[in-house]
Amino acid sequence: MNRTILAIVVGFLAISCGQNPKKIADTNAAVSTDHTSRKDAAEYTGTYIGTVPCADCDGIEVNLRIKTDGEYKLKTRHIAGKEGVDDIHSEYDGKYIWDGAGRTLTLENISARPNKYLYSDGTLIQLDINGNRIKGPLADRYILKKQP
Repeated sequence: MNRTILAIVVGFLAISCGQNPKKIADTNAAVSTDHTSRKDAAEYTGTYIGTVPCADCDGIEVNLRIKTDGEYKLKTRHIAGKEGVDDIHSEYDGKYIWDGAGRTLTLENISARPNKYLYSDGTLIQLDINGNRIKGPLADRYILKKQP
């Protein structure tokens, strides 16, 4: 009896494994990290600018340049808003990758701040630190607009 059950289980596993290699390959293709997964580089490359909200300053000016070679350059300026306090300037650069759907861009070499952006109709929408869309009354202030 135990051998019969074992034979059925082994047979089931063999059949199910034999039918899924294409599905596994398709799944791996869907999570490609190649920056060329976007169909038209001219569509998304360029410079995006915006001022996003800040909890302890008057806003963060963001200037993000997306290049065709898979590289980015990010410049930020925390606007101090208080007299006698200097603005804080930061610069980051490195490679970017797209998710499998070619909609979410991730900036590599950044870990202590949001590094994911959703591409939508010529804009980049900054996502939160966990990669989720920001909701609430300030959500529309996380949009970076592509410069002509």
